[in-house]
Amino acid sequence: MPSGPADKQTNALSAAPPFEPVNPLEELLIAASRDPALRGRFNSLLLESNLYAATPEMPDKHFSGVLEKGSRLDLLTTATPDGAMVAALFTSIGRVSEAFGAVGYVAAPAENLLDIVSKTGAILNPGLAYGVHWQPRDLGALLGKPEPRVIGQETTLRLEIPSDRPEALVRDLRAILSADPHVDEAWLALAVWPQQAERSWYLDIRTRLDVQEVRTMLQRVLRAGPFDGLPLDMIVRPAAEGAGIGIRLAPAGTQ
Repeated sequence: MPSGPADKQTNALSAAPPFEPVNPLEELLIAASRDPALRGRFNSLLLESNLYAATPEMPDKHFSGVLEKGSRLDLLTTATPDGAMVAALFTSIGRVSEAFGAVGYVAAPAENLLDIVSKTGAILNPGLAYGVHWQPRDLGALLGKPEPRVIGQETTLRLEIPSDRPEALVRDLRAILSADPHVDEAWLALAVWPQQAERSWYLDIRTRLDVQEVRTMLQRVLRAGPFDGLPLDMIVRPAAEGAGIGIRLAPAGTQ
């Protein structure tokens, strides 16, 4: 699938066997590879589906179910374009044997498996005609986990009121934040990071909630990123720290 919330397509390979979809997830994977507007639907269905990870066990050895936090898994890996080795995940049991032959597998909810491999990334359906290459930041966005920004030097941050408003993002954030009584104020600005030559959306929330509670509140929205091609940075602060910059999202009734 093309670059987006579920990220960079593993290009169709001329040597790959014909790819006939065997479930709704594979049907939507093919459709989304041809129509980028369907990426969001693919991501939503993905997180409601099971995925399969290849293991170096005999083919009759497999596990199905939710994996406990801290589970130790021995998964088969595959090479990314830059040579890194990441977990190989699949959209159906048959795809496991297409890629690796007679091996075992783990079947688990996609959100469960993707969370386990989120720090290293993964490739969906490696070597097959339709798949996805997820970098760690892609999986963070897909799972609604904002990527921490590490600043290793003195950095100048410039905040601007965006001339091209990300209307869908503004609408979704405003609907959630303005309705929560624990949120005092919130703004969305365009952040320019000159040293990194990067831009991002900058969500400034004033609330008594802690960061994890805010992430949980906004998880559905965060999973839809990036937004108009840009990632979302977020800061959570007390209301007493003064007015923010950008599009005002809360309290209720602000425009």
